[in-house]
Amino acid sequence: MKIVYFYLLVYSLLVGRVFCQETFHSRNIHFSHYIEGISNPEDLFHIHDQEWIIVCSMASSTHPGKIYAVHKENYQVLELFNGQLPAPHNPKKLQPFKPHGIYVKGNKSKGYYLYVINHSTREAIEKFELDFNSSTPQIKWLENIALPAPVWANGLVIDSREKIYVTSMYNPKDTDFLEKFQHKKVTGRIWQWDRNKKWRKLSKNQFSGANGIALSADEKNLYIAEWAAQKVHLLSTIDGRVSQSVNVDFLPDNIRWSAEGNLLIAGQRGLPKEVFLSRGISEENMYFSVMEIDSTLTVKKTLIRDGHRNFANATVAIQINNTYWLGCVENNKIAIYLKK
Repeated sequence: MKIVYFYLLVYSLLVGRVFCQETFHSRNIHFSHYIEGISNPEDLFHIHDQEWIIVCSMASSTHPGKIYAVHKENYQVLELFNGQLPAPHNPKKLQPFKPHGIYVKGNKSKGYYLYVINHSTREAIEKFELDFNSSTPQIKWLENIALPAPVWANGLVIDSREKIYVTSMYNPKDTDFLEKFQHKKVTGRIWQWDRNKKWRKLSKNQFSGANGIALSADEKNLYIAEWAAQKVHLLSTIDGRVSQSVNVDFLPDNIRWSAEGNLLIAGQRGLPKEVFLSRGISEENMYFSVMEIDSTLTVKKTLIRDGHRNFANATVAIQINNTYWLGCVENNKIAIYLKK
């Protein structure tokens, strides 16, 4: 009988692990509600002097790629772009829109430009003009910038001189990249583009799944999330060298700045290969973390540690006043957490 009870206990623990909600919030942060109806809201960008949040809706086998705007006060959702784009080097030929990382540059006086990584028939960055002068935002495609052949881009930032910095997660021609992720072996690096020199390799180091990226205020450094190796690095824009690194206990995805001038990093808790291949919400991609790290990479604090069948696989966190907005993939909602 004791043996029977033992197996029943083991079974209940295993079942409980699959279906329970694993939750930790910093003492003053609590889940509030969802903004629903946006498929795979993988990346979010907060334009600080505007009322709208720009959202990248990644393409999937069932949903086309789109760009949305969400009002940060009343949560109104607007579809800004859902269409085909001219192919790089061949404007007469159209290609599907498969957006990924996004970045908005500009201000009220100079106007705003949206840069979008596009995984289509060819890897490229699409540049759009954003117009907030009407009652609702408007968007206009301007140009695309073809990426080098060995690049599968993930995140990007643009400096004041219009230099573009891009993380390459892996080489699309490398059929072994998932196994390299699993063993934390190098798969990609950081690339830089400008109007004169075009593309060049910036980073002296290579990374296992280069993912999120942020630019320091003085534009002398980049912050790089090395997804598969579970590290965040400080990398010089001058010589491309890593000067400092910190370990985290999850797969760090997108990086955004907090209101206090710290790094907000969201990511998944699981094995790289399983998380990358999982579809829908599953045990492999269910759990996630949001961490705040100061700009010197010396102080870090877990803000949210969560995951369940309603919301999982978080990829990005942004702070808007006293709330945190979390984007994700394999889901159709944005999660809002309240900071009290």
